[in-house]
Amino acid sequence: MPFYLGPVENKLEEIHQVFQAQSLVNYVSHAGIVPIKIISLLKLASVGGYAIAGIILLAKFISQNSKAFYQKNKLILNWLIADATIRFVSLICVIAYATGKISFNNLNFSYADLLMHLDATFNVIVVFLYPYLLDGPQFTSLVHRLNDGDRIPEADENLQKLQKYQQISINLEQILEEDAIFLNPQLVQEHVANRLQISVRELSRTISYVYGLSFPDFINTWRIQYLVEKRKSNDAWRSYSLEVLAESGGFGSRQGLSNATNRLYQTSPGKYFGSNEAE
Repeated sequence: MPFYLGPVENKLEEIHQVFQAQSLVNYVSHAGIVPIKIISLLKLASVGGYAIAGIILLAKFISQNSKAFYQKNKLILNWLIADATIRFVSLICVIAYATGKISFNNLNFSYADLLMHLDATFNVIVVFLYPYLLDGPQFTSLVHRLNDGDRIPEADENLQKLQKYQQISINLEQILEEDAIFLNPQLVQEHVANRLQISVRELSRTISYVYGLSFPDFINTWRIQYLVEKRKSNDAWRSYSLEVLAESGGFGSRQGLSNATNRLYQTSPGKYFGSNEAE
């Protein structure tokens, strides 16, 4: 705060000290109350604890879930793994820099200084490329898959075909969650099949086998759950009319939303939303 609120002369002196020391973590500061070395040590401890705890928790989390779960959530998990790794590498480099193990490069700052900002830069790029991540985790209770005993076997069913259906379903859920294409009221089965690079018949059979639903009903479950979660997380959505909800959820009309809710859950949209929000 003294740096930001102080006079221009103090700011210029602070910048001069940074360039003279060629470091952001090891220079003499006249602006702050707490010495920069103490702040650097506190940052080192917090970043180190965060990195180590993050790697341990991620490793434990991944080991407790199936490969299918990883495939479905690989973007977020890979992002977290990369983030934890960058923090850990930054930690090692900062320690090496502080102990004199690595020296300055031909820039004004050291590699360690640059690495301290690499994690933030990486996260900015990821969020810029995948802005839907800002909405946080979604669809925690989406479509319930059928139990093995409830599935209708095919005449020429075999293990290879069943494994193929399972993989298609994982890829399908990933596309729907990442791109939210179900919000397009004009979405058709051919478009989804093309995205997955499979035939319409394979897509139809996968949805029927894994979820026990037709393509329209399957897409509508995503649309309805999307509205449920929006209403849970944002009070403003609870005041929206059914017409607005239907348009926002990709149904196109209030009647489309009502028909889908009645067919899938044997109740009206208002009662269905109310029962889910009461949980």
